[in-house]
Amino acid sequence: MGVCAKPMKYGDVAWKCEDCEKDSTCIICQDCFNKGDHTGHRVWLKTNVGGCCDCGDPDAWEEKGFCCDHKGFAASSHTMLAALPKHI
Repeated sequence: MGVCAKPMKYGDVAWKCEDCEKDSTCIICQDCFNKGDHTGHRVWLKTNVGGCCDCGDPDAWEEKGFCCDHKGFAASSHTMLAALPKHI
């Protein structure tokens, strides 16, 4: 899957990374944070957030901060094309 987009609701834990976010509203969920590499980055744990996880969205997040499961829109389209039957 190219983009996480997990809905975040009151009480969920989310992370901000000042080195990966493209604006101050960007967040990633706990799962994506755990599967990414933010070593040495300026990160903040957030609670009581709203919105959705920005992992994999190149308009919101730097590619260096994507987790291993979400590699962006290009990865998503490549995966979908590869899954098509050979005769198509």
